[in-house]
Amino acid sequence: MLTVSVLGACAGAARLCRLGNRVQSRFLFVNGGGEACVQLRLMDGSPDAPYWADPAEGVVVSTEQSEGIAHYAGIRTETYLLTCGVLGLLHWRALVLNPLIVWEDFALHETAPGCLCAERRSLQAFALAFEAPHVCRACLEFFRCLGAEMETSALLHVLDQVAREQFGVELGASA
Repeated sequence: MLTVSVLGACAGAARLCRLGNRVQSRFLFVNGGGEACVQLRLMDGSPDAPYWADPAEGVVVSTEQSEGIAHYAGIRTETYLLTCGVLGLLHWRALVLNPLIVWEDFALHETAPGCLCAERRSLQAFALAFEAPHVCRACLEFFRCLGAEMETSALLHVLDQVAREQFGVELGASA
């Protein structure tokens, strides 16, 4: 389990930690500072990118328009932020494990309906991916080949939570 320190003035940080710890088991999200394997910073800014990662700096998730995107997607704001965070952590882990890879190598494909790893040039385009959010098979295989199997699994668990919220199924409720 990798400990992730969630930093930022965002009121949803604690809710993100609780939700993240409940729906997946790869990352242990802790609110605030402390000893952690990686930092995930929630911050306003960069309206062109929902998240980004750097092996030395950790992950940054933009809170820009997060409430509106979550509302559009039919999910809670913390679920949207968690999704972006785990996507960023997946990229971060691939960068850490493969020092010859750079951020630009993750432009796996231009656009694919719903694939959250497809290159998008705006937050609005990223928001549209939440109409049918998933990570395509090619992207999953790419990250698995880079050694990020456990992180892809965590992402799939988070996407299950997204689907439950979009379809109005509470976590833990029987179908």
